[in-house]
Amino acid sequence: MNRLGSITLAAASATALTCVLGAMPIAEAAPAKASIRPQAKAPSGPDAWANYTVPKPSYPREARTVDVEIPMDDGVVLRADVTRPALADGSPAPGRFPVVVVQGCYGKPVALLTDSDYARYGYVEVIVDVRGTGNSDGSFRALDSRERKDSYEIVQWAAKQPWSTGKVGAAGFSYYGASANRTAEIAPPALKAVVAGASPVDIYREFMADGGHWASPSFLWFLLELTGTLPSPSLDDPAKALEILRKRLAADGNGIPWRFDQLIKLFNGQNNWDNADWRERSLDVTKIKAATLVYTGWEDLFFRSSPRQYRDMKLQPGRKQLVIGPWTHYTLNKSVKPEETPSPTKMQLAVAWFDHWLKGRNNGIDKVGPVTLYDQGADRWTQYKDWPSTATDYRRLYLNGTKSGTATSLNDGTLAAAPPTTGGADTGQFNLLGGLCSRSTTQFLGGAIPEGVPCNTDNRPEEKHSFTYTTQPFTTATQIAGSVGLTLRGSSTAKDASWVGRLSDVAPDGHSTPMTQGVLLTSRRSYDPAKTVYAANGDPIEPYHYYTPDRAQPVSPGQQATMHIEILATDWILKPGHRLRLTVSGSDTPHIMPSLQSPERFGIATVHRDPSNPSYLTVPLRAVTN
Repeated sequence: MNRLGSITLAAASATALTCVLGAMPIAEAAPAKASIRPQAKAPSGPDAWANYTVPKPSYPREARTVDVEIPMDDGVVLRADVTRPALADGSPAPGRFPVVVVQGCYGKPVALLTDSDYARYGYVEVIVDVRGTGNSDGSFRALDSRERKDSYEIVQWAAKQPWSTGKVGAAGFSYYGASANRTAEIAPPALKAVVAGASPVDIYREFMADGGHWASPSFLWFLLELTGTLPSPSLDDPAKALEILRKRLAADGNGIPWRFDQLIKLFNGQNNWDNADWRERSLDVTKIKAATLVYTGWEDLFFRSSPRQYRDMKLQPGRKQLVIGPWTHYTLNKSVKPEETPSPTKMQLAVAWFDHWLKGRNNGIDKVGPVTLYDQGADRWTQYKDWPSTATDYRRLYLNGTKSGTATSLNDGTLAAAPPTTGGADTGQFNLLGGLCSRSTTQFLGGAIPEGVPCNTDNRPEEKHSFTYTTQPFTTATQIAGSVGLTLRGSSTAKDASWVGRLSDVAPDGHSTPMTQGVLLTSRRSYDPAKTVYAANGDPIEPYHYYTPDRAQPVSPGQQATMHIEILATDWILKPGHRLRLTVSGSDTPHIMPSLQSPERFGIATVHRDPSNPSYLTVPLRAVTN
């Protein structure tokens, strides 16, 4: 996806819408299992970005050749726009240059809107229409194994051209980033560096579905990527573009039947499970060998992928880097620092990365971070050797029936470090349109709700028709850094209830700022212990749910079930006097959508708080000392 696509997506979205805890004790630890291995925070000055040289353009102009043909081994011809550094008179600069490959499915002109400056920095940029899109031949199948093989051949082709030094990088954002990542996975020998922004690793879990529900971004994307059906008007030969379109429509409609077949399968439930289609399109980041810079935003719709990709790549820190900023999917082209200060742009970061790994420049970019995060709540950038910090202590916060006196909700419960001493339950009817205007809608529709809309920045409207559980005020500044697990004992009169957990930062004046969230369908609650990530106390914080028909666990109405809900990671500083609040509801509209595989999701819901079988959050906490 891309900046131009945001206009289309926003329109489609509008249509779709018409002592850390004071004196509280630490819970007794459970037997340890496999866990995240965090490292300490790196020393950094007041400017987290001061330790590298910001690149500057070195060529005044660029020279572009359109629709350069790149033959594949199966006879299909892909077409690329090749942009070279140019002299003041517009002629191509002499010599050989490293190459940056960008591949996308929306047509080359769209890519030029976001990735069009590499030539001015001394690179040859090769922008390719993936097969079956734009001006390329073949049939489009969206990140499948054939497209991956094409990527290998494109990189090796670029390395052998007379204007190439033989060193190639892959770059992109969203779909382009997904292509760059998958190019890295297949590891063509000439590929030396990658910059991948806001791109999915696990297509099923991060895009097509969430918590076992059909997710609305997938529907909107199927509409958006239809832009790649039409060929780009060739600057030198418009008739060529018309001929490509004629052949495409005569063959298979550019995969249009395939696209709509995918939508039908999502709705009727056939593809609303994790299956071979999604496994083929997912990414094994452990195979990546090239130096890789990964970036995303805390509210990006693909956020789940990037910190996991950084953690799981088998590269040394410095050779891999992670940047997470205060962005949604369509604000990622903003500066990577607050607007009022001089700052590197996303393009400058990418060029600095390529300058180091493709040109051998000692510009310090490999010393940045290697994890650079925008600490929310404190509104500042911080560098880490890894993330989360070793000073982070995962603790259980139990759902309790004691009134907090701070929330207008169905119950106004509390979060406490000690389990409840008496049994109890909270019962009520959730809002069927919960989440309609929320942080979640902003995140998973790519920023469709503009920044500053009150319901996006204050969770109190959501809380009125939900269960809430709130801590006492924090006595010192406290950081929540990492993934959060929610172990919820719940039941519902619905056949297959949805459960939505939201975290918020509650200020002394009652303002409840949304932080992060997670969702799960009751019947999809079984998870793979071997692929799950645990806190040191043994609690699942990144449960890897199976999401396959043979692992489904249906329940009868009213039957209690234990759900391990994955709350997306965050890095948030709660100031003294602020509270942490968990909101539990049963709807996240329009993010999660009904399908024929998830009927009767709404009913009378109950959260159970039994001392011997409690509900609790597992939260990564550390006191902030600087």
